[in-house]
Amino acid sequence: MRIGGYYLYNYDYIRDQKETTGDGFEARIRADIRAAENTTIILFAAYFNGDELLPQQGDPLYTLDEYSQLGTDVIFHLPAGLRIKLGISGQFIQGKFVHTEQLYLSWGKAFTILKSL
Repeated sequence: MRIGGYYLYNYDYIRDQKETTGDGFEARIRADIRAAENTTIILFAAYFNGDELLPQQGDPLYTLDEYSQLGTDVIFHLPAGLRIKLGISGQFIQGKFVHTEQLYLSWGKAFTILKSL
């Protein structure tokens, strides 16, 4: 299980507009569960509060005063280095539940960009 928190600060300067600054925070929790030899389930949740965060660019979720997020991913580890990841995540935004479904197929292992470091 992993628990984390983030402090966010923004400074936006757009030509011919007033510069803006603000801050907010996000708290997260995640649990990885080994369901079977080749299957992993990931459960996660987050809460964001950014009443003072006023970004002009970037992720539109951070323009909200607050939101909560829940989700789960299931990863199937297949032969030959193949992995299939199925997931759903949803946010409770201004009294509504907005969700996203994901399907990923990956092959091979992670690589190091700078091996000399």
